[in-house]
Amino acid sequence: MKRIWFRAALVGLLLFVTTTGCFKSEDPEDIYQAYLTSWEQMDFEGMYQQLDQATKEKVSKEQFVKRYKKIYQGIEAKALKVEAIKDEQADDESEAKAFRYRLKMDTLQRYSYITHTNI
Repeated sequence: MKRIWFRAALVGLLLFVTTTGCFKSEDPEDIYQAYLTSWEQMDFEGMYQQLDQATKEKVSKEQFVKRYKKIYQGIEAKALKVEAIKDEQADDESEAKAFRYRLKMDTLQRYSYITHTNI
């Protein structure tokens, strides 16, 4: 009887260890920062990797990368600088979290740049 309980406990422990290692529970802020870093480097494949599964089901990696490359090549974007903006009034307990950023880049004209801040 002890042998059965021991085996059951061992199997349960092995299942727990193997299944918990399969699921990543990454901090949303880390994912967001990785997305911004990839964006700044115009690494569109890296940006795609940071998207959630629901978004990836709506747009393929090929579509995503092709679209971003076309946009940024079309406006001759260079020297991207993407900066996360800390929201001082954010409620850490809320389930949905909005992230803000500021985007600067050189484009088309030699000495002009675009600044965009999302709200």
